[in-house]
Amino acid sequence: MLLLIGGESDPNIVLLDKVARSLGVNVESLIVGENHHPTISWNIINDTLTINHRLIKPTSVFIRHDAFSSLSDQREEVSARSASWFTTLANWVLAHPTVKCFNKNSLNGSHGKPQVLALANRLGIDIPDTVISNDIQNLTEINKTAQLVVKPVFGGGFCEEFKHACTELDLNNGASAMPAIVQERLAQPEVRIYRIGDSFYPFLMESTSLDYRVKQDCNITPLDTDKFDKNIIFLLKKLTDNLKMKFAAADYKTCPTTGELLFLEVNAQPMFTVFDKKLNGRLSTAIIKQLS
Repeated sequence: MLLLIGGESDPNIVLLDKVARSLGVNVESLIVGENHHPTISWNIINDTLTINHRLIKPTSVFIRHDAFSSLSDQREEVSARSASWFTTLANWVLAHPTVKCFNKNSLNGSHGKPQVLALANRLGIDIPDTVISNDIQNLTEINKTAQLVVKPVFGGGFCEEFKHACTELDLNNGASAMPAIVQERLAQPEVRIYRIGDSFYPFLMESTSLDYRVKQDCNITPLDTDKFDKNIIFLLKKLTDNLKMKFAAADYKTCPTTGELLFLEVNAQPMFTVFDKKLNGRLSTAIIKQLS
């Protein structure tokens, strides 16, 4: 049995449920959110898992953190609910080594953006000039000669121009309350590469926005994997192998000086529905086949 886990507003889970059933896979979906409170009981002594009063024995799991609920309702209890469900089911997966699941090493949140950028740099992957810092006074001086952007260390937030982000900060002795990822501003176009199993699917992403997620104004075009830069694919495979990721999406953006693609991040729980449509369902089908 394949167990799909995610939030009630997550189109990725809905899509995978539909594809799994069309392929004849025995699938169960665990949907959580404001309007979905399924019952769960994991008896650790007996090692039994009961969902909605039914004993189930999943052999594979696809799990996504319910990030959508927090986007529409920013109350602390909403994010706590999402975290509780994800932590419970992620821990069940981690406690069962024989159960198939993508990226088990990432389920405990161990692969942060700074760590992955440092690893990518060590592996010879080109990255932007990057500093993790809250020294606003020093960064302001740097920003006078180089355009900087800032994004949160923990992920989820948008990329912003440094000078705009600074207007919202309360400083103490020239320092903000917490560090952030600060990088040189890159240019269009952007590229996203999905890894599913040992296959790679690159896409060109073009937007007029600094962060296309703000206005959802991105034009997406599938790229021919056979004609794509083989060294980028080789190094991405090396990075994701090192991170033990068999399902991931890596983002790259263009260096305004050299025109080369620079690595930004790799996501262990990426959105994929829009990209899947561009390939007529090849991504979702590949995901289900990897877990079946």
